[in-house]
Order: sequence, then structure tokens, then C-alpha cells
Amino acid sequence: MGDGSVPEGGPLPPAQHRVERHRVEQRLQLALQAGGFGTWVWHRDTGRVSWDTQLEAIFGFPPGGFPGTYQAWRDALHPEDRDRVVAHVAEATRAGGTYDIRHRIVRPDGEVRWIQGLGQVTLGPDGEPTGTIGCTRDVTTEMMIERRLVDIAEEAMLAVARAERLQAVTEQLAQARASQDVTRTLADQVRQVLGASGAAVALLGKRGGNLRVVTASGYPQDAVDRFAAVPLTASTPMTDSARAGTPLVVATSELPARYPDLVEWAGRSGHRLLVAIPLQVPERLLGVLLLAFDDRSAISTDELQLATSIAGQCSQALDRARLIDRLGEVASTLQEGLAPGLLPRVPGFDVAAVYRAGGEEMAYLSGDWYDVLPLRDGRFALAIGDVMGRGVGAATTMTRIRTAVRAYAWDDPDPAQVMSRLDAFIVREAPDEFVTMVYAVLDPGRLRLEAANAGHLPLVLHTPGAPGRLLVLSTDPPLGLATGARSTSMLDLLPGQALLLFTDGLVERRDQDIDTRLTALTDACGRVPARLPLPAALDHLVQELTVGTPPGDDVTALMVAPWPIRTATAGAA
Repeated sequence: MGDGSVPEGGPLPPAQHRVERHRVEQRLQLALQAGGFGTWVWHRDTGRVSWDTQLEAIFGFPPGGFPGTYQAWRDALHPEDRDRVVAHVAEATRAGGTYDIRHRIVRPDGEVRWIQGLGQVTLGPDGEPTGTIGCTRDVTTEMMIERRLVDIAEEAMLAVARAERLQAVTEQLAQARASQDVTRTLADQVRQVLGASGAAVALLGKRGGNLRVVTASGYPQDAVDRFAAVPLTASTPMTDSARAGTPLVVATSELPARYPDLVEWAGRSGHRLLVAIPLQVPERLLGVLLLAFDDRSAISTDELQLATSIAGQCSQALDRARLIDRLGEVASTLQEGLAPGLLPRVPGFDVAAVYRAGGEEMAYLSGDWYDVLPLRDGRFALAIGDVMGRGVGAATTMTRIRTAVRAYAWDDPDPAQVMSRLDAFIVREAPDEFVTMVYAVLDPGRLRLEAANAGHLPLVLHTPGAPGRLLVLSTDPPLGLATGARSTSMLDLLPGQALLLFTDGLVERRDQDIDTRLTALTDACGRVPARLPLPAALDHLVQELTVGTPPGDDVTALMVAPWPIRTATAGAA
């Protein structure tokens, strides 16, 4: 045609085809950069290796700084991983397939990083390998998180083993859970067994600079007050025993020569013998037990051994009690760190969330999560999900899935696409996990929501002053179990309505079926005071549904509502 146009459905002119191809390549490159990927091409016949600048940056090279040889790539591999990686790539090249491998590299400045390489072997017309092509991303942070979680799991296992060994301790000691209970039990047991007139337990301060008395009986109050906190460098039977790590026996007749500052106190107290026994676990001092006797000036070897044995048992129990406290603090801190933090501001909407951990100690680590993600086009992604189970395993899977959701949503937020990519992720990375999830994209300008549900509980539409309404969206199987494309549902919100997303901990109870509990939820929505701000309304709803129930499961809920909230109810009034 004379105007240079092409009939509809016909081939593009060569120049326009090149332009379109260039656009596609640009979009692909932007997507790879957004995901933190660098790319390479290896030509087997020439041995030439081509890296983009992103991959050079991952390996610590300046733009154009990579020599472009197979040997240069090989030299960048960590010496301990080199043979394994080379063999893996060689086997993939021989088989003519794909490969996925994680390993360490050493940058030119000596820094060690973890990377993940995804490669595809290229084949010539004769079917013979001609090289490889692929992409690589830095996974150092992921590896550090995974290893930290493994370390915490190992610490928890050690705590359990220590608790099992403590079952052999006497019945009274086994019932002591708090540090104060242990020290009181120690003082009472030793006094009863040995007939001591006084017993005191002093524990080492957190900074290790002094001994502080936490339990005392049989001593004058002025003496307890005077020695309530003694610097570890002072010269007393307690501090000398603590520094030496061995029992110390002192008759009051020896005080003028050894501890002259204690002569006056001993004369008023009537004690004739002092025995200090360190409380310690391997390579660590916890405190000191100080015994006083009025009716003797010596203690037998057997009696000293018995007192030392009891002190040893109590030391383990005391260490156990402190360790459990620390593990609870670590687990709580880690769970707080895994939470998404402050919710972003959604224009024209109020957003509120509740997370309440269940269980004890390390079980505080859970598989529940929620997220609100600003997207590049002004829309927002909402996600809520649940990994079945608790503890380190569930928390590990949860963090990986949440990270994947964020990456996929930023790349292409379409709910069906995100869910399909998560299916592949679960099959590849966590095939044994059972994960449910709701993912939705909210358009604040149109008040429209497009959502996909992977085996999760339904959403609830809450209109103040009225019972909630279950939104049974098109529900597909849990993540990793879908056999085809994921389906989505559209929902238009109205001012005065709120959308509730939640996990099973909000409604499930062992003594009631799920339909009964979902009805309880919708009924509870109708009892929420109409003019409460959204965060207070959500708290009220959660409190009503969970009051009087044991803290066994996690409670996670996310609520969004377009402005103005409660308009419908206000108009009706």
C-alpha cells in the first residue's frame, strides 16, 4: 500500500518490528531489575561470558569490569563451593536442561555473598549444547534470616533437653518455675537438710559487677540490708567463693584475720560458722548460697557435698527459668520483627489491623500474616494468609511467602497472576506446607476491589449497625494445589461499609463448627458501636469473639473502609 500501512493482522514492517522487539526487551530488563536479577550469557564455542551491569554489581565489579571469561566466573566462586557449582553446571550442560543453585561468591574486595543462579542450557540446530543463559540474584539476606531461625530452633531444642533433665530434681524444686521460687526452694531445702540457722541467696547482677541478695532467712535485717548488694571485688565469703568458683568454709573465730569487717556483725548474730557455695552452670556463675550455723564450728565433707549437690540442682533449675524468660523475649521480639509494621496510608480509606499471638515461648512464632502494599499505579494490594502449624517452621515459610507476594505484586499485581506465581513458588519451595490466602487489589478512586481466594475463609462486609455479610468469593484450592488458572471476583465498596479479612484464629473453636462461628462473627458485627473509629471497631469485634477463650491460636484481622465511615448509620439516625 502506498501509505506504508499494513493490513490488520498482517506482519509488522521490519523497522516497526525492531522497535517492538526493543520495547519487549526493555520491559523484560526492567522486570529483572525490579526483582534484583542480573543476567548472563555463556557461549561455549568461544568461552565468552557476557554479564549485564546488574550482575556485575552483584559480583562486586564496576560496570564493564568483569573480564568476560569462564575462568573469571570460576575464580569468583567461593573456594568451598567451587567444585560443587562447576559440577552442577557441567551436569546441566551435558543433560541440556535447566538448573537452579544457591552458593557463595567472593567479591573482589573479599566480601562473601550468597547468590541464586537460574540457568537454561542453549542448544544448537544439531541439539548439542551451545552455552547457557540465565539470571542471578543476591539472596544473602534470605540466607541470614533462615540461618537465624535455625539457630533459634536449636536453642529451643537445647532448652527442651535441659527441661527434661530437670525432671529428676526433687518434687518441690520441679514445681518451682520463677527464679524467686527456685532461690526460695534452695534456701529452704538446705536449711532443713543441714539444720542451718540462716540461708541467703545472692545472684549475680546482669552486668556481672555485684551480688544482690534475693532471698534471706535467719539473718538480722540490718545485716541483710547492709549486704543486699556487694561488689564482686569486695572481700567477703560470698564474693571470694564466687570468684574462686569453689565452696568456702569460714569459722567466726577466723573472721578477725580474714574478714575483719564482719567481726561486729558475727558477734551480734551469734553465728559460729559460715559456708558459701557458688551457684553455677558450666563456665558461668549465677550467684552464691550463704549458710550460717549457730551450733557448730565445722561442717563434714558429706554435708558439704550434699549442700553442693542441692545447690547444683537449683543452679540448673535457676538457669532453666531464666532461659525460658529469655526465649520468650527472643520469640516475641522476632515475631514483632516479622510483622509488617506501620500500615501505609490509603487515600480515601481507613485501614486497621490486629495481630494477637497465641501459645507460649517459641510457639509465639506463627504462620499468620497480613500486608498492605502500595502499588506503582496508585492502587493497593491487600493480603492475608495462614501457614498451617506454629513455631519456627511456620514462621520461616510465612516470611518467604510474604516476601514473594511483595515481589510478585510489584511486578504484576493482577490477583490471578500473583496467585498462580505463588502456586509455583509453593510447589518449588515449600511443597509440604498447607497455605491459605486472600489477595486483593484495591482501587481507591473507584472503590473497587478485585480479589482471589486460595482456600481461605470468606471475607465479611460490615455495615455499621447491621449484621455482617459473608462474601463467598470464588474460592480456589490452597496455594500449590490449583490445577488451572486462578479465578477472581470483583466487589464495589460503598462509603459507610468496611471489608474484614481475617484468619481462622478469630472464629475457630474446638467445640463449635465453623458455620456456627462464622454466624457468631456476622452477628458480632451488628453489635459494634456505630460511631467507633475503625481501629476501635476492629478491636471491639476481636475482643467480643475471643473473650474467655484460651490463647491457643493466633488472631489476625485486617479491615479497610472508604471515607466517610459510618455515613449510612448517621443518615439513618
